[in-house]
Amino acid sequence: MLIDNKKENKTLNITTVWEFIDKFSGNDSEQKGNFDIVTGYFMIQTLAKLHDSIPADNDFRIISSEMVKDDYNQDMIVDLLSDNLDIDRLGAINEDAPKAIAFLERPTVQMRAEVPDFCHAKAYLFTNKNASNQSYYITGSSNLTPSGLGLKKVPNVELNIAKRLGTEEVEFQELKEWYDNIWDNARTEIPEDHENKKSPKIPVKEYFIQKIKEYFRTYTPEEIYYKIL
Repeated sequence: MLIDNKKENKTLNITTVWEFIDKFSGNDSEQKGNFDIVTGYFMIQTLAKLHDSIPADNDFRIISSEMVKDDYNQDMIVDLLSDNLDIDRLGAINEDAPKAIAFLERPTVQMRAEVPDFCHAKAYLFTNKNASNQSYYITGSSNLTPSGLGLKKVPNVELNIAKRLGTEEVEFQELKEWYDNIWDNARTEIPEDHENKKSPKIPVKEYFIQKIKEYFRTYTPEEIYYKIL
């Protein structure tokens, strides 16, 4: 099926990428599996959403590319993580950040970086642990962001193909092989100081945990005032 985050699929009652993910692999679906994601970038809110809505014992592999590019400075990374932080989002960020960190700290969550090559692909591949139940994939334009998943309304034009199928089908096996190849070649560590390539290297997941801890905390009213001036 096609998903553009705007037009509803009447048969499945699905409009957005997130609704598809939630319906077929969310907590209420009672499905458990391995979730492989490749995205240019992600945001605090979407990591918190995965923490709240997807079974905690699912295994995740996440590949990011855009957020670890050499020409991205610290402020640009923060802007991407926070979804252009403003006064309306400060309260939500303070609630979402601990959940995002808790999600990344799970031993079942792995993360790697596709650098220096840029990976423009966006894909979500769910392999059901129960072989008798269907798995699925979503591929298209949607990053792991609120606008990409359809969690907020934006004028962006998105288009994705989502399909449920068995793991034995050639189409699924080809996608799995494609993802595994990118995963095997992606970096497991990057410089701790993004702007100093000679700084000690740390695991990619730890890098983002640190960034969230450094920049997102409880703001005082005075800090909120000055931040939005």
